Amino acid sequence: MGRVLEDLYDAGLDLNHVTRQQLVTALSRRGLDYERHLRHMDEPVLPWHTLNHVNTDAEDQLAASLYTRESTPA
Repeated sequence: MGRVLEDLYDAGLDLNHVTRQQLVTALSRRGLDYERHLRHMDEPVLPWHTLNHVNTDAEDQLAASLYTRESTPA
């Protein structure tokens, strides 16, 4: 599923507004089936919706740390 999410992101799609058809297409490109790999949900919440709620200060701190690590020569 992680690769599917990467594909959707790399395609420039907003993961908060992915349509069912876009998701079905992305899953099929990775050999996955929507009906088999995702449970049916009556509410319009995507499986990763709960992951979109993060502490922005912690997120900024992590991003700064990663940037420092990547820009510091080994």
